Amino acid sequence: LDLDPENMTASAHLGTLALEARHFKKAGELLEKVARTDSKNEAAQFNFARASLALKEFAKAEKILENLTQSKSRNPMVFLNYAESLIGQNKDSSKARQAINKAKILSNDKDFNERCDWTLKKIEGKTD
Repeated sequence: LDLDPENMTASAHLGTLALEARHFKKAGELLEKVARTDSKNEAAQFNFARASLALKEFAKAEKILENLTQSKSRNPMVFLNYAESLIGQNKDSSKARQAINKAKILSNDKDFNERCDWTLKKIEGKTD
């Protein structure tokens, strides 16, 4: 990036590595640049939302993830993270439940579905 700060491929890769290394602020900075430049890059959008969630920037994550859910994403994590962004803001629990149910439909992974069930239990303690 020092040689070419506009290299979006490098920014996406470095942002993803920073996210995996739990350097959420740096990941967010790198991935936001990619997400703004390439709105069709679902991976960059999703990873930017993940970094935003980790930084407790729930409204930012919600907007990104809502767009991804409306773009016919088939990634169950998009829907689960969307629900978590709503829960983090104490927002519409019915939307969160719908997103979790969609996530469970898209996934047949036992561990993932257990995480969905755990997230549904978190909602039960909240009101709309």
